[in-house]
Amino acid sequence: MIVLSLYMLHWGSCLLYGVQYMYFMYKMPPDTWMLNAGIYPTPGKEQNVSVYTKYIWCLYVAVCHYYRVGGGIYDTHSVGDYILLTGLMLIGAIYSAYIIVIVLQAIGTANASESKYEELMRQLYHYLKFKRMPLHIHMRLQMYYEYRFRKRYFREQSIMATLSEHLRYEIKLCTSSHLIGKVAIFKGLSRNVVGSIIGGLNLDIYLANDVIIQCNSVVENWFLISYGTVAVIHKTGVELIHMQDGECFGEVQIVTGESDVNIIAVEISEIFSIPRNDFLKYLSNDTIRKRIDDLIYQRQTAAKMNLERYALLHQEREEVLYKVRSGKILQRGRLRLL
Repeated sequence: MIVLSLYMLHWGSCLLYGVQYMYFMYKMPPDTWMLNAGIYPTPGKEQNVSVYTKYIWCLYVAVCHYYRVGGGIYDTHSVGDYILLTGLMLIGAIYSAYIIVIVLQAIGTANASESKYEELMRQLYHYLKFKRMPLHIHMRLQMYYEYRFRKRYFREQSIMATLSEHLRYEIKLCTSSHLIGKVAIFKGLSRNVVGSIIGGLNLDIYLANDVIIQCNSVVENWFLISYGTVAVIHKTGVELIHMQDGECFGEVQIVTGESDVNIIAVEISEIFSIPRNDFLKYLSNDTIRKRIDDLIYQRQTAAKMNLERYALLHQEREEVLYKVRSGKILQRGRLRLL
């Protein structure tokens, strides 16, 4: 843009001097501003004015008329000059308007995603207000959108639809590559196997207290935690374990059919999922099958131990409460005679 402006000013300066040279060639009346400036090529007189000085004067007049900041310090009475300078002013006005449009477009493009996000949030606010949703729903949805888009709205499905299958696969590999080093099941597997698993991942975002797996329900996905924390709670209400980045869950429910726990997000969590049928196909790999079986055994053993420990603590607490109620621990005080 700067180069284009300088280019146009340069040719405007050349045009100014070119018109004055035509005056000289065709012996037209020399009542031009150049005569007053002392740079007009007068016939029969030797001029000591350098080309550089002539160019600077013409550039000065071109800038004044291009950006309409003045008419220069020398007057002119030449009709040709009036026409030429008026043309320069019109070109400068059109070019200035063009520059303003380009700048506004650049600003609008730079902030387009933020503007679309703000518009989306306004629509969400009016929609929830129209539906008379409670305040906690407002807060949860606002939290979800802020985490999902990071205040920059984009249409991921539309973007992905324009890409080739190979590029979509590369994007999935890049966005989930950190899982390769975190997930113990992936360690030692060939790149083809790991790549096929990661290529089938689907990302979901869960807010705090969202139920990911419900007790006594059919589990349709195997899950990998990218970021966040989830809690595994037994149907009796006992909290068994917490799982964090790089851990997986859902394999017990898919393989054994047991679904006696609720798995709930403790905080905002990014969790990848693989459809049940795809997960069962991966179990045909002996290494994956062995690691999944070992993981299921460890999870079941840990859950059994935690339940037994909770049952023991509950029994001890009930015994203590029974003794307190029956007076075996705390006895009634005796009255003292003064």
